[in-house]
Amino acid sequence: MKEEPIDSIPLDNGLTLQLFNLSRPVAADRWYVGVAGEVTVFPHPALLDEAPEDVMSVVGDRVVFRQKSERHFIDEGAMEDVKKAMIQSLTATLIPYLSHPDFARRLVRKTYRDNLQRRNRQQP
Repeated sequence: MKEEPIDSIPLDNGLTLQLFNLSRPVAADRWYVGVAGEVTVFPHPALLDEAPEDVMSVVGDRVVFRQKSERHFIDEGAMEDVKKAMIQSLTATLIPYLSHPDFARRLVRKTYRDNLQRRNRQQP
């Protein structure tokens, strides 16, 4: 699936919300309409509660938060209106959430814990 950039919205906390169009034709005049919002956080010592080396070895050099909104089997004539409504809805909910001053730190911390738990489950 090819992702087309739609918009880039700077947030109050220094992060940037990237919007992508995921839409594609599925049959004749029917479309899958998808929009994704994505924020990339680059972990640095100020964001980390644990030792930076430990966190970086578990989460890597970036943590990505991504949320999609999608609709299936949309008429070609209604596709643009549906996509615009989805973009408005996605930005209306994501911007306040992602703009929280503590969002980046909480995302890195949650990703760190989730990845540690996943690793522990995989070990015999």
